[in-house]
Amino acid sequence: MLATYLTYENAIMALPWALNSISITAAYCLANSKVVVGRLVALCGAVGWASYGLLIGELSFFFANLFFFYIYASAVYKFNRKRDQYKVNLAQSEKENTELRAKLEQYESNANRELARRQKNVLKLVSRARADLDELEKAANLHLAPLQLIPVEQVTVTSDNKEPTGDKEPSCPISPGDVKS
Repeated sequence: MLATYLTYENAIMALPWALNSISITAAYCLANSKVVVGRLVALCGAVGWASYGLLIGELSFFFANLFFFYIYASAVYKFNRKRDQYKVNLAQSEKENTELRAKLEQYESNANRELARRQKNVLKLVSRARADLDELEKAANLHLAPLQLIPVEQVTVTSDNKEPTGDKEPSCPISPGDVKS
């Protein structure tokens, strides 16, 4: 019974259905972002259709599907080459990122060190200023002689060559009659 179905003619009749199912599978894989798998399945389908053309004696089938075989094989090759190049570029960019992060950390540590040094200098200046203020407070608390202002004379000059007049305090507050001899 099975031998009657496994004839050459029945296989030739069923082969297009099998090849169409391979083509449908390839289209499904390509539509669902399985590019390499879809192209490999389509490559198998092209080989199947080429063999079908040889089996039925149609060389046009054979040559047309050899052309499709070339298209799918070159697409798989180009896709793999681009994917490998992407991986290399990704590795290089990650390496550059780690180098840039290391430089950034170095610059950040240098900036933090410089900031700490400047803060330390500012704190020294603040402590010196506080010490000077404390000394001034102690001097004020000890009632040291206050600073006296030197009186400023207001002098007016006249045009007739007389002595200048002005609010002038006597240079000597003691008069000559006050001195006892």
